[in-house]
Amino acid sequence: DSLLHSTPMVYADNVSPGIGWYTVHVKGMFLRSKGGSLSEPANNSRYIRVDADENTLNGNAGANHGIIVDSGTTDSYLPSNLKPAFVEAWKAVLRDPNAEYHNNHIEMSAEQVKTLPTILVVLQGHKSSSAETNDVAVGMTGHPSHAAMFNSITDKNPLTISKNDVVVAIPPEHYMEESHRSPGTWIARIYFTEKYGQQSIFGSSFMMGHEILFDNSSGRVGFSESHCDYSRYMEERDLMLDQIRQNGATTHQDDTATVVEEVKEEEVVNSAQLVGQDNLHGSGWA
Repeated sequence: DSLLHSTPMVYADNVSPGIGWYTVHVKGMFLRSKGGSLSEPANNSRYIRVDADENTLNGNAGANHGIIVDSGTTDSYLPSNLKPAFVEAWKAVLRDPNAEYHNNHIEMSAEQVKTLPTILVVLQGHKSSSAETNDVAVGMTGHPSHAAMFNSITDKNPLTISKNDVVVAIPPEHYMEESHRSPGTWIARIYFTEKYGQQSIFGSSFMMGHEILFDNSSGRVGFSESHCDYSRYMEERDLMLDQIRQNGATTHQDDTATVVEEVKEEEVVNSAQLVGQDNLHGSGWA
């Protein structure tokens, strides 16, 4: 339902539908400073590529291998061989040579967590769906907002990104989890534990904040950023229906789409535009 979407839905290829999982092929990974999502990025961010080839990113060789998207797994488990490149990018984006990425408990405020890097994952796109979506969607690699990310590349490993590929953002609020027993203590829920050839998993820490379409018949997985708030959805839906009734509208598709856009534009105007700050001083990742 587009009322749930803060970005248009874009589609990644399910590269191995025969195994019974939804498997996406990772073509690139970047870290963006100061957090934020695709729909609400922080201003004045910088990008650092995780300098790894596709075999390392996916934990296996071949275009039909990748990482499964599994709603039944809470955390995300990525290839262990990927960790060195990720740690180097982590240090670079934080501008701190001692800032090791780890999965230990760390004391931070919620505001400090929001300024940690956002992980941007580039997935192999579903070609026929990408032709329908076109590159004006913010989740497509061809969107102008990603130009700075791709222009930042200075690494040696080749990057074979096409205009059909898609970008999924993992903000720090999604991969960091606060302890219920010890508020103010957080832990990163993306683990680099899977040996080469084993199956890596994108779990809830990757999926959070998205509406995801598992489309088995078309061999694709759709991603759209979403507030995932049912109460808000019902309020916006009722507002849309009230406006349609007040305007004497019928169920014409173009009328409905217009009201949906008006609701979304009002949200954008009224939403606070918070700029991520480098305020990690005093945290374990200072």
